[in-house]
Amino acid sequence: MAEFYLSTEHPGFWMQPVSATSSSTDKKQRNKAQQQDFKSLFQRLVEERGETLEETLEQNDETRKELEELQAQRQVTEIIRRVLPDGTIMVTHYEKGKVVNRFFKRPHYKEVPDESAPVPRANDGTRLTGQQKMKFIPKRALLDDLFG
Repeated sequence: MAEFYLSTEHPGFWMQPVSATSSSTDKKQRNKAQQQDFKSLFQRLVEERGETLEETLEQNDETRKELEELQAQRQVTEIIRRVLPDGTIMVTHYEKGKVVNRFFKRPHYKEVPDESAPVPRANDGTRLTGQQKMKFIPKRALLDDLFG
């Protein structure tokens, strides 16, 4: 059975027969070309933003030094917000290096069927999905938004 690949070199797409060994080398060459395209694109972005990146890093260093000086004097009041994996936001309030207040803002939850629990059945064997156990999950999962 002959193998074919789609060629984009011609204005109209056309099929061209290819042997099994050359298709793997073609794939490798295409992958290398894509990597080089990405590398050149990334280098251009870094060059464009290089000046602003250096300025931003300098500002961050200055701010960090000021905070370190104030923390050494224990004159700092900090409010730190952390997002936990389940979507809960933990807010911690520090004064003079000590925790004054900490609270958690829970996310809004929605009720979904619990797939790990068995579905109850009637005497005749029909599934009673209306009586299935439910569980609560966050309406919006931040980790899914970031990594999903």
